[in-house]
Amino acid sequence: MMRKVEKRSNRGTSNSYSSGSNSKNIFCLILGMNDMKKIEIIVPDRLFNDVNRIIKDAHDGGMTFQRVEGRGKIKAKPVAIDRGTRHFTPEFIPRIKMEVVVKDDQVESIVSKIAAELANPAIGGKIFVVDVATAVDLATKEEGENAL
Repeated sequence: MMRKVEKRSNRGTSNSYSSGSNSKNIFCLILGMNDMKKIEIIVPDRLFNDVNRIIKDAHDGGMTFQRVEGRGKIKAKPVAIDRGTRHFTPEFIPRIKMEVVVKDDQVESIVSKIAAELANPAIGGKIFVVDVATAVDLATKEEGENAL
């Protein structure tokens, strides 16, 4: 269901904006076909520069990252505390989560390059690819792939 959002300027006039207002966006939403994908990459901190280089070489747009902690197949190693008299095994391992929205035709090359260069069972990590229904650039008000 599409909703219409009213935008009011300082002069009292109103412009309307409807997300997915053109027929192509509605058609893509109904059939699940999108021209954009979000790639979410979760890797150890030490791989940040390698993944950043791969994304920068393949994509000229932006990227977001954040420091996260999680648990999975790779278990944390015990850490010495209290001057080495006790050991503590953390439940969560620090990681970096990177997110980048790209055109659909760029996804396979980016994911395959990351997997080829950084795949290591001892290090771990995950890559998720998610459909992006629409994107709006707040500075230029461009929509879809133009907003990237």
